[in-house]
Amino acid sequence: MRDMPFVRHRLSFDIDDLSEGLRVAGALFSRGRRLEAFDLFEQLLEIWPDSHVEILATCHDCYCAMKDRSRFALYQSRHFDFPITPGDAVLDIGSGHIPFPLATHLADLSLSDGSVGRGGRAFARREGLPVAECPVEKMPFADGQFDFAYCSHVLEHATDPQRACRELMRVARRGYIETPSRGKDLFLNSAGVSNHLWAVENVHGTLVFTEYADADREGMRSDILMDMHVSPRTPREKAFSALIYLRAPLVNTMFMWDGGFDVEVRRRKVHAVAEKVAPGPSRTAPASAHPATPRVSGKSAPAQVAEGRRESGDASRPLVIAQVHTFYPTYLEWFYSRAPALARASHAAQIRALVDDGFSGIHMLAPHLGELGYEGHLFVANDPLSQAAWMRERGLPLPEGPDWVHVIARMQLEELRPDILYLTEPITFDGRFVRSLSFTPKLVLGWRAADIPQGTDWGGFDVMLSSLSRLREEAVRLGAAHAEEFSPGFPEFLAQATQGTPQETDVVFCGQWTLGQHRRRNALLSALGRAADAPSGGFSCALHLSGDLHAIPADLQPYVHGPLYGVAMHRALASGRIAFDGRGRIGIPDGSRMRDLAGRESANMRIFEATGSGAFLLTEHFDNLSRYFEVGREIETFRDERELVDKVRYYLAHADEREAIARRGRERCLAEHSMSAKARLFDTIVRRHLAARRDDAKGAELPHSAPRNPEESVSMQPVIKRLEASFDAMRGILNGFDHSSPAAKQLIDANIRPFLGDVVGVSTGMVAAGDNAGALRLTSRAKSLRVPVPGMDFVRARAFIGLRDAPSAVEALKEELRYFPDNAQAREMLAQLRRHGFGGVGAGHEGEFAELLAAVKPYTMVPEARLQSLYRLARRICEEDVPGNFVECGVAAGGSSALIASVIRRYSRRERVLYSFDSFEGMPEPTADDVHEGVHAEDTGWGTGTCAAPEDSLREICAKLGVADIVRPVKGLFGDTLPLMRGEIGSIAFLHMDGDWYESTRDILVNLYDLVHPQGLVQADDYGFWNGCSKALHEYERERCIRFDLHPIDRDGVWFARAETRSAEEIAR
Repeated sequence: MRDMPFVRHRLSFDIDDLSEGLRVAGALFSRGRRLEAFDLFEQLLEIWPDSHVEILATCHDCYCAMKDRSRFALYQSRHFDFPITPGDAVLDIGSGHIPFPLATHLADLSLSDGSVGRGGRAFARREGLPVAECPVEKMPFADGQFDFAYCSHVLEHATDPQRACRELMRVARRGYIETPSRGKDLFLNSAGVSNHLWAVENVHGTLVFTEYADADREGMRSDILMDMHVSPRTPREKAFSALIYLRAPLVNTMFMWDGGFDVEVRRRKVHAVAEKVAPGPSRTAPASAHPATPRVSGKSAPAQVAEGRRESGDASRPLVIAQVHTFYPTYLEWFYSRAPALARASHAAQIRALVDDGFSGIHMLAPHLGELGYEGHLFVANDPLSQAAWMRERGLPLPEGPDWVHVIARMQLEELRPDILYLTEPITFDGRFVRSLSFTPKLVLGWRAADIPQGTDWGGFDVMLSSLSRLREEAVRLGAAHAEEFSPGFPEFLAQATQGTPQETDVVFCGQWTLGQHRRRNALLSALGRAADAPSGGFSCALHLSGDLHAIPADLQPYVHGPLYGVAMHRALASGRIAFDGRGRIGIPDGSRMRDLAGRESANMRIFEATGSGAFLLTEHFDNLSRYFEVGREIETFRDERELVDKVRYYLAHADEREAIARRGRERCLAEHSMSAKARLFDTIVRRHLAARRDDAKGAELPHSAPRNPEESVSMQPVIKRLEASFDAMRGILNGFDHSSPAAKQLIDANIRPFLGDVVGVSTGMVAAGDNAGALRLTSRAKSLRVPVPGMDFVRARAFIGLRDAPSAVEALKEELRYFPDNAQAREMLAQLRRHGFGGVGAGHEGEFAELLAAVKPYTMVPEARLQSLYRLARRICEEDVPGNFVECGVAAGGSSALIASVIRRYSRRERVLYSFDSFEGMPEPTADDVHEGVHAEDTGWGTGTCAAPEDSLREICAKLGVADIVRPVKGLFGDTLPLMRGEIGSIAFLHMDGDWYESTRDILVNLYDLVHPQGLVQADDYGFWNGCSKALHEYERERCIRFDLHPIDRDGVWFARAETRSAEEIAR
């Protein structure tokens, strides 16, 4: 196995005579085996040092005989095995007059001016190879277009080497960089002559650019050595010239990289660490022709950071990062119970104390990023005491209601307006929360390595980080633009806190015992308990458990201790001779089962917490563990209960082996998995994605998403104000008229449509100026007039794209096309969004439901999980032959009605009708209760007049599925139509409530719930999304003395069976 990837190792020969050696070398060269020939020449130099001139002069003659004069042929291919395979796309940037022989694409700063880096020689083209004229700092290629980028003797000329390196890593997955060394430039006098601006070095894997001083560029002030190299006349001069090729790594910086590398730029006078860019998820350490010590990225002082940020073109202020995290409520209670006075301390003091306590310390990145050029802020969003302190310091009242977590977090972010938003609890704070912010951070990242609830929305996330490959794939399906491998780091201060902890227990475990998620681990703990209690071979155990403690079997109870957190937990791990660990289940609901997101990978952060604390880790075997530690040398693993017990007993009996493994595991953890190491990796990920934001994955290829033009936005303000002031007048014109009456149509055509046309035009300009939020506010007010006009929903879609909310853009485009199907721009944009993975039919559906889903998806906004629930519940009602008709309140474009009707057609044993109630003019006006995560409905872009579709849309999809005879559309507001239709509807077997708002939901329950059959079922789509919906449902429970047994469908939807009336005492219980 090679010491370092891509480095070619020299061959050796059995030679004991110089003349024979020279003869063999010449013969090898003449047969085309040049690499072996030059290997032999180098070996001869080592064996016969007194004959260097003779050996090297002969070697020089071979070099001169080579037809291929490229650096690759002369020496690069002898020092590296270039990782290029047939079919790879290979870019030679700076190809000049002698292109890289393996290149498939050529590029150079100038194709016509031979004085640019070629000494007057013409640019060389190769038949069939495309050519680009561009600087290395700004290449016209797509992200990841090339498998390999070759950049030889280019970067020493770069005006901005940092940007040049970012570009190389942007366009290619791996590559090769070569520059002259400082010594070569000085001795050959080449820096000044060839306009070299930088001395370039490979320092432990970091490419360091040091700006030349004028004296350096002058070099030796003599061309004698350069003349000897390029035009040797004597054997000694030939020997000198050959030595430069033969020992190329000593006179050149030769740097092979894979995935990414670090960059440091040092200006004269102020030596600054420039921004570090960017190892990818499968990064391989850069290779040098001379293997170096393991790469360690340097740290920067504040002044260095500021200079580095100027290098990259950023503002001189640090990047502001806000990390939003949550803790277990039980931990917060435990923490403050030990320091009750802390509740009166400042917000900053409480956050410092929480960080210092070390609980979830491996996730607390923000406090550790200061040395890398960030201003870090950490918010523990569900901590009522520290959050109350933050509000108190600003003289603000605490918000009431269940949304206080979102409300305060949003206020904190709106005040801070961070450049980087890092959400380490992306379930509570998912894409809907991100999109609710009035500003758009430069980058939004999340971290997840646990269950994903159904209905999770990660649209709006630029990068989702995870240590699990399947979860990363799922993250992209859920809307994240990118997903990258990342695992948190062990804070070094915890290693100090656990140093010297006495080992008092044989086996220690800290974690949860839960019936659902940890069944496998529970069985392993039970096996440990039985073995510990064995008459022979027993051992002591301390199991610090939380969770479903009532379910712990009696024979394990003697070993159960209370839960520990933070520093106390780490000391408990260090107090064990063996720290046991096992992973829980990690998945996502998929119908009636949990789809596995972990596979054969471990995501348990205890592997770092245990090793960093100095414990001997014995953990369940998973395939990815070898990426973090060497099994059998730094940690130990087991595959089943028997092997677990056997290894516990073995390592308890072999203390020396156990302690050596623990020591090596701690060293590895602190070297590679420490918080400082992971902070550097996080920094490279952030900076790489910031550099690539020009081509945002969700919006760059879509039409009409434009950069912000503040001057244009300001110039439009008077027009915007005039339009906003006119809305009440337009609404007054419409009041009292039936929109379908001739008089109303005349008023609409004469006054409303021209006004709304102005709104479309102005909103289009606002989007072009980058004011997407303003455009969305203006068009939302226009939608409240409930008069469809061409382009209104199209510009709403463009605004949603600008706000990185592609799912909402899809729905707006569908709404545009329902009324104006000839809008070619809207149709093309929708097609592009679907090619990006938005708005199409999700994977994993089979059979009849998949067929129906494909048909109805264009006609509905209902998420797929809830559509599947409608299918199953409706089918269950039909198969059980529950009497009654079906009712849907909230139809929109009709897709869900057509789905339900299709189930009736296929499975009902009796005649049934589906009554489909909707205004068919969009949403009614919401009340003050209609709030999502602290944001009122009108401010979300989905308020009054949205979700509109003509009644013809329902008829169209029902006709396509052959169910038009089953469906009875009823147009109007629920409060008007439901009381009139009760008698006709009769008994209800299945009720679908999709009314969103408080009043709509209450109207449905008050008018229809009593009609639901005793065996009937109800689905409520918006229970978990809009506060008004849940409020109406629970109010009705209290008024009727009933309790609904709610079954979650996804994050927001629920279903329940009709509930029996109970006494107040029963409800209270």
